[in-house]
Order: sequence, then structure tokens, then C-alpha cells
Amino acid sequence: MKAPMTWKGRIMAVLSGQKPDRIPWFPRMHLWYAAHAKMGTLPAKYRNWGLEDILRDIGAGINCQSKVHSETYNGVEIRKEKQGARDIYMYSTPFGTLRSVWTTPPTQARMALRPFQVEHMVKGPKDFPALMHLLDRLEIREDYATFEEDARRIGDDGVAITYMGPSPLQRFLREYAGFQEGFLLTMEMPHKVREILHRLREICLDVVRVIAASPGEIINIGDNLTVLLQSPAVFREHYLPFYREACTILHDAGKKVVVHGDGEMKPLLPLLRDSGVDGVESFTPHPMTGCTLDEALDLAAGRLVIWGGIPSILLCDPVPQKEFKAFLDYLFKRVRPGDPFVLSVGDNVMPEAHLERVLAVCRRVQEEL
Repeated sequence: MKAPMTWKGRIMAVLSGQKPDRIPWFPRMHLWYAAHAKMGTLPAKYRNWGLEDILRDIGAGINCQSKVHSETYNGVEIRKEKQGARDIYMYSTPFGTLRSVWTTPPTQARMALRPFQVEHMVKGPKDFPALMHLLDRLEIREDYATFEEDARRIGDDGVAITYMGPSPLQRFLREYAGFQEGFLLTMEMPHKVREILHRLREICLDVVRVIAASPGEIINIGDNLTVLLQSPAVFREHYLPFYREACTILHDAGKKVVVHGDGEMKPLLPLLRDSGVDGVESFTPHPMTGCTLDEALDLAAGRLVIWGGIPSILLCDPVPQKEFKAFLDYLFKRVRPGDPFVLSVGDNVMPEAHLERVLAVCRRVQEEL
């Protein structure tokens, strides 16, 4: 009798266009686990367990986000101040001081959720010289030790996914300027912003080259794609050329590449088919977005792995059990082992999710051979 495949073997088979023995099932349970571990509300059986051991026990693949590089602003004075729930970072340059602010409201802190940025460095064009000073001093270094430890610890029970970070425009919008101010600046001062994006492209490609030489096998471009922020026109101009360039380097090094697409994806899927990426990770279907799983699989046309498929709200109240079960019946009728599909929850198993519903998915994956 042929031995069953490992979870790592299953996901690598799908990304390589081969047929696994069962559908790869990789729920992202980091938020659920961190919240319940901090609040002391993990189920009694798992009270002192780590997340990876819980995933092994319930019969699911381990999805570990890891990195193979570090970033340092060389020669830049960075000061941090704490004001209540706010962390304030000050970056001193010859062209002025840039400031960013992160906060963790009490509710989020209670559930071990990460802080979010409420003030970005770039408030207007006056901050461009200081930002360029920072970017010119940003050094990318290889740092494989953490990844190698993650991969060793997980073994074949899952995959350590190499997180690349965002592509150039997304990085400018998300990390430095904020989406509202960033989009206004790209329209009002396109030539100045283009200089910044050119420097960010060089930085991102430095990251790609470090990753290409790393032991990572699956690379995740962390762009959080949604057509609400990346229209097809914006995607064609800014994202598509970088994806093609990065994927050429990474594919030549034997890597598989996915992009984090947890938003409204329907208009972007046809473009992603020709972008070079191998899959869309954290795909979130209707009713949380306007794209059904059927539509996503049809638009992917077998040239793009759809990785996701279960809307996270179906694991939570007030969705009734019969609605959750009906969705599982539909899902496992629609996808079979060998389809270009990795089963996960889009985007995360939330702290409010019922573990019994996660276990129900585990049972169906085992049954649907």
C-alpha cells in the first residue's frame, strides 16, 4: 500500500501541477491561537500546547510565515517613544525628521492582535528628500537562521513560507505615505513619486535576489491585493511589471511564488494569470467579497492556484451550523484532489471562530479522497 503524502508534499504537488492524495488543508490560525493563549481560553486539551502541535493533532498542515532577510537603516538615528497605547518612531535625517505612529487599542491588546499604523512618515512632498535619504541607507541582508529553524521544526508537517514583503508601490502606500495621501501624491506629483518608486524597486529586487539564494521554497509577495485599492489600470502599470521581473528571478532559482490576495479579486485574477505568480494565497470568496469560489477557479483557468476558499465568517456566530455545512458540501463537490487548489480560510481563522467548525473541515478533508 502506498504511503500517504505529507502536508508539505501535498502543497508542493499542487504548486507544481501534480496530483496530491488529498486536498492540501492549511488554515491560518495564528490570530485565533494568539488571542486564546493570551486570554487563557484555549480548550482544556490544548491549554499548554503550541499552535504547531495543535495543527498536527487536528490533522491540518502548518502554515508558518518566515523571513530570510533583514533590513537596516544604516547611519540613521531612530528614536522610539511610548505614549499610552501609541508607539512613536522618529527618524532623523539632514532633511528633517520623519515620524510614524503605531497603536494597539485595549481590545486588540487583550486579544494579542498586532498594532496598526495611524500616522505615516510622509505627510506631503516636503518629506520626499528625507524619505529618499532613508531609502538610500536601507541595507538588505540575508538572514537564513530563523527560516532554517522554522523549516526544521515544522518538517514535512507543513511549510515555512518565505515572506518577501510588498512590491514597490504597495510599500510606498502602506509603509511610508498611507493609501490616501500616497494616491494623492502619485496623481499630483507623478515624477517625484516615480523617483521614489524606482528606488523602492531596487530595494525590492535586492530582497528578491536574497530570497532566490535562500533555502525558501514558497515565496509570498505580501501585497494584500484588492481591486478597491489596485484597479486593473494601476495593477498593469505598477504591479504586473514587477511581478514578472521578480518571478523570473525566483522561478530560475526553483521557487514557487504566491501573492497575498485577500480582498476583491475578480477583476485582478485574469491579470494575475499572466503575471508569473503561481498562486493567490488567502483568497477570500463570497459572501465576504464579490467573487465566488466557482468564479475564482474559472478565472484562474488552471494557470493559477487558488489558495483559500473558506470565508472566515462561516466559522463564527451568527452564521448557523446548517449554512456552514451547506458551504462545505458545495466546496467539496466543487474541488477535488488534483485541482489547482489549496484549502485555507480567507484570510484568517478569527478569535471568534468555533474550533469545532475547523475540526469539521479537517474531517471532510480526510474523507474526501
